[in-house]
Amino acid sequence: MSCPPARTPLSPSPIHTLTSHSTFLKGTRNRESGLHQQRRSDFSGQDRTHWALRPTIYQLPDSVPLTSGRLPPSISAASPQKETLLPQIYHSLSCHDRFILCGGRNGFSIVRSKMEPNGFKVMEYKRILCERQTNNSRMIRHIQWNQNGIVGCGENGVWRMPIHNLAQVDDDDTRSWYSDTNSPEYILLDRNAAHALNTNAQHSPFNELHWYNLHDSDSTKSSTNAPHSSPQRIFRHVDLAHSRFLALEDNRLHVWEWERTSDSLISLKGSNSQLITSKWCPHSQDATLLAIGAENGALKILDLRATSNEAINLVLWKRDRAHDEAVRALAWNPFIPHWLASASNSGNTYLWDLRYQRDPVVQLEGHDNVVRTLSWSMTHCEMLASGGADQQVRTWSLRQEPHYELASIQSNFISPVIGVEFSENRNRNLYALSALGSLNCFNITPAFLKPLIVSRYPEKAERERNIEMKLFNRQFKSAFNDIVALARELKNNNEVERALELLDLCKVRNLNVLITDKDPEIRFKKELDEYSYYLPPNMKSKDYDRAWRMKKEEIGNLILNSQILLYVKRMDIRKIEHLKPNLLHLLESDLECLEIKVLRDVAELYLNHNYSAGIDFIAQISKIFSKRNQFSRLEPICAMIVGAHVFDAHQNPSLAEESFEMSTNLMRDAEYMLDQLEYHKKMVCALWEPGDSGQIIIDLVDNSTIQGEASHLRLFSTSLIRLYLNALLGKDRIGRFIIVTTELLQKYHGYDCEFILLSMLKEVGFPRFTQMENRELLDYDDDEDPVQYLKSIQGVVRVVLSCTKYAPYIPDFLQSPIKSALSFMRDTFDECLQVVQNDAHREALERDVREVLVSLVGQVEMDQSIRPGSAGSKGNHDPSSKSIKDSGELFFSYIEQRLGELGS
Repeated sequence: MSCPPARTPLSPSPIHTLTSHSTFLKGTRNRESGLHQQRRSDFSGQDRTHWALRPTIYQLPDSVPLTSGRLPPSISAASPQKETLLPQIYHSLSCHDRFILCGGRNGFSIVRSKMEPNGFKVMEYKRILCERQTNNSRMIRHIQWNQNGIVGCGENGVWRMPIHNLAQVDDDDTRSWYSDTNSPEYILLDRNAAHALNTNAQHSPFNELHWYNLHDSDSTKSSTNAPHSSPQRIFRHVDLAHSRFLALEDNRLHVWEWERTSDSLISLKGSNSQLITSKWCPHSQDATLLAIGAENGALKILDLRATSNEAINLVLWKRDRAHDEAVRALAWNPFIPHWLASASNSGNTYLWDLRYQRDPVVQLEGHDNVVRTLSWSMTHCEMLASGGADQQVRTWSLRQEPHYELASIQSNFISPVIGVEFSENRNRNLYALSALGSLNCFNITPAFLKPLIVSRYPEKAERERNIEMKLFNRQFKSAFNDIVALARELKNNNEVERALELLDLCKVRNLNVLITDKDPEIRFKKELDEYSYYLPPNMKSKDYDRAWRMKKEEIGNLILNSQILLYVKRMDIRKIEHLKPNLLHLLESDLECLEIKVLRDVAELYLNHNYSAGIDFIAQISKIFSKRNQFSRLEPICAMIVGAHVFDAHQNPSLAEESFEMSTNLMRDAEYMLDQLEYHKKMVCALWEPGDSGQIIIDLVDNSTIQGEASHLRLFSTSLIRLYLNALLGKDRIGRFIIVTTELLQKYHGYDCEFILLSMLKEVGFPRFTQMENRELLDYDDDEDPVQYLKSIQGVVRVVLSCTKYAPYIPDFLQSPIKSALSFMRDTFDECLQVVQNDAHREALERDVREVLVSLVGQVEMDQSIRPGSAGSKGNHDPSSKSIKDSGELFFSYIEQRLGELGS
């Protein structure tokens, strides 16, 4: 069937479609909240052409063929040979995706549309005419559809028709979604027609037609092979949910499962007067909550989960006199589950907060006659449209007090408006249908929404205000890009509060349980301010989903980083501790979710509050990065812990390149740095232990190794080396101090660490060594036991001999004491050994002396973990150092020689 011609669209500036009586509204400025509300006078004046709704009109057929007799059961698509014209009166409008269903009493039309810059364009049109065995002036009273198909009702019962192939067609597809050869143009609403349709139109979108068995209150069931078509049984309204649909018959309510083709699931008396309208709650996933309105003005919310066939047992909420006249239309807010709008024959529309058994929170007055239809915006929780018998479509905003009206459109219609519906997928479109088939599509432009924008930023914050405008216009992609760019700048400038405030605009709000005012009106207004400024709960826009998927990870990372920086800025360690498990979990899955700078700030905060916990945190993230071979990225954090290290060469620029290479390699070695972290934790925390902290540190270093080498030679941080050396001095281990220091002087010759060691050696070590030398190297008395004397000087001898092995690295102030000690020790040893040879118990004394000397040699050999000359040209090879080395080697050879003599 060819498409009927469309009417010429109105001019781009249809200001005559707007009534003048609603163009002024007193505006206020809320000084306390800082909200800047636009005056309604912004809508008036000569500039209205820039914000007016832009309608495009498509005229459906005014009449349909009426056969003089019964159509053949085969349901031929050909036109009947004998026909008259029956006026088509429309009563239903239902939109799904890009398809629009317009239901009339003699059939229905399906329009496939496409939005173009100039407005609404019809891509395809399909008309289905419905016939009965006996002609009647009104066969379909109400019809609706969703993704499952079409449901209709009337004097001939309730029927359902699944429709296929709709999801396979996109906006630019020029192919027909139905088959021209198999798709029928007429449907005979009886069992025979349904059977013929189901068997002979297999490839048509309309290849099924199901009738439903109905039973009266006395449980009398009709035949399972034919619909109940008694003239006394008139079904006035149907409504669809995802898996169920219902029909209203007089004061009774019937509910079916979509997949069931037999008896109704529920059939009950819903009111004492005739039921006029009903609406499933979109927030009830299992289709168990619905609202019903009655002719006597009653309004009820039913919960079908209760097992009862009496409506009184299913009522969750009710108002016996919600309206003075019949309730004609209902609409659940798609975002706020406890907001329900109802309209009546009086022309008034009420908004109810279902949490309270009280008067409506908002009353919308403007229609001069019956309000036939209501529809909430699918993008703004505060916007509502209504259509009525006064031939007007009115748009409302709950923020525009006290009259709430945005615009009234009336000149496009010459008959009652029977349907208005905001498009779910094309969120700028508002469709309206009149009883005589005038299908209007209104494009809601950004210019129309601009005066409604409420800004929470001052005028000088132009970028933030521009973002607010884009979000209110639901230009999500552009808004999210701007938010990310600006939030990153703010975060980098340490303005994390502003960054988080901006990023918060991206998030869909949760139902706010924190607003707990007891006054329903105050609570409602606070919630309205919250949900209308931010993205409301249950936002299901495809544009939002698409933009959010593209930016979700980036926005989430920015929020997390900014939150952590804010807690660090406030030094709120409790918030950081609370966030820590989530932080580590996110790092396990994505190393990019947190910036290294942020991790460093967190580690620094931890270290300042609890050093042990800070080291543990750094160790935890180090292991995570190490698993991904990304440990090198943590070098700034490792550098913070290490501080000054043994390869720093600030005082020797010639070693700068070597210093950088050595330190970088070590700090990128995960195993080595984890060992260093453990030493940091244990050595630093030992200072706060109640016991002997010095001994704890000495035992830790002396009794362990790092990668197979003595710990004191592998400590990376100079602070740890100083801590260990101070512990030795504190425990009066001067000999060990001198030995370790000389070893470290050789290893780190030329680096900054050498100057630190020399300073400690000169200021503390040398005076203490001199005292030890003077205390232990006393003149030998011939009457003294030689063995006991040798044992008493064993410590200082060991120190002196060890130092001689590092002669090139011995500072000048130690060389003279070492030389004199070597000379004194040789003379003393000769005296002792001469006494042994002249003693009557020579053999026993020789054996004891030998044991002392063997022990001394063994200890000296053990101390030489680093041999002279290994540092190459770094050593100080002046004559004095050479003479010390030679003297030491001669003395060592002397001891070995005397051992040989003692052994023989």
